[in-house]
Amino acid sequence: MAEKGLMVGRPSSEWLPPILDKLTAEERKVLDKWKGIKEMIIYGFPFDPEPIVKEPRWKVDEPFAIKVAPIGAYMMKSMNPNLEYSPEWIRDQMMGSLDAGACAIHVHVRNLDGSPTLDPAYYHKVIDPIKAKYGKNVLVDGCPEGGTTFEESMAPLIEFKGIAETAPITLAAIFWSNTAMCVTRDAVQSHVDFMQSINQKPELVVHDCGSIDQARDWLIDSGVYKYRPVLWRICVGEPHLTTFHNPVAMLEVYNYLIRRIQDVEPNSVVEVSQCGRGALWQLTLAALYGPPVIGVRMGAEDSMWMYPHKDDLVADNPALVKQFVTILKALGRRPATASEFRKAIGEPLEIYDK
Repeated sequence: MAEKGLMVGRPSSEWLPPILDKLTAEERKVLDKWKGIKEMIIYGFPFDPEPIVKEPRWKVDEPFAIKVAPIGAYMMKSMNPNLEYSPEWIRDQMMGSLDAGACAIHVHVRNLDGSPTLDPAYYHKVIDPIKAKYGKNVLVDGCPEGGTTFEESMAPLIEFKGIAETAPITLAAIFWSNTAMCVTRDAVQSHVDFMQSINQKPELVVHDCGSIDQARDWLIDSGVYKYRPVLWRICVGEPHLTTFHNPVAMLEVYNYLIRRIQDVEPNSVVEVSQCGRGALWQLTLAALYGPPVIGVRMGAEDSMWMYPHKDDLVADNPALVKQFVTILKALGRRPATASEFRKAIGEPLEIYDK
């Protein structure tokens, strides 16, 4: 078969000499040194379009879930002056985020002095008007942590039995900033067992690679965790908490943790939390990842920051959600509905769609 180039049209003898005349004498010497080398050889030109146009699409679902967490148990106004503590502010931040594209809420409440509380009166001020407005179009994620007894920690989940559909389970013994946190096997197993007894799905929180192995040992291999797929959430990036300080490290950490999750239980789905400096970059990476990542938890609960390379603070959770929705759409994806999120999470959440 004859060798062919890609160029058609006028012969190069007509247009090349004026271009070469632009070279200095020294530049021409360098060019002449390589004169006569064999250039690219193209066989089978023009290209066969079939392999190109029939390249398969990636197996990535268009819907991507957004859960908003506007405040948690430790971020204070002294850290981010944009935070407020009243249940009305928390409620309005959640409603604005739902209107912006979120389909789920993670609920913490505070006393007016900023201290965390499990008082159901505050929870009702947040959750009741949200459920009244959005009904089954919002997934409520509780938080069974912070009590001095097992009963106290379970109280919000009991109070909102039939409304709260999921809740996180911390697995790690870790430092979060300069504060040590430690859970026991009995605490983890009891929380998971009780949650499942009232049809709430435990969300296994990964703060480090040890969290994954504790989940394997205490919950999965032991048979305590009954539902499939197993629901995980990766929450890393705060100081002393599987921290990363550049984009490459961030990619490596998430790749490693997600692969270890799949080693432990292939039938798993994963959420990624906005946590620490990673901020919108973490969320964008999650949206790019595809299966098993099904969504993000975002907001000011675990991150003050908008961007890893700037000092811009999260000023408003609905505005943050809107910005992320713009990123999702630029990637050809869209925010998932609560029903789509439940379907991705799997059993037993189908009962909440009825």
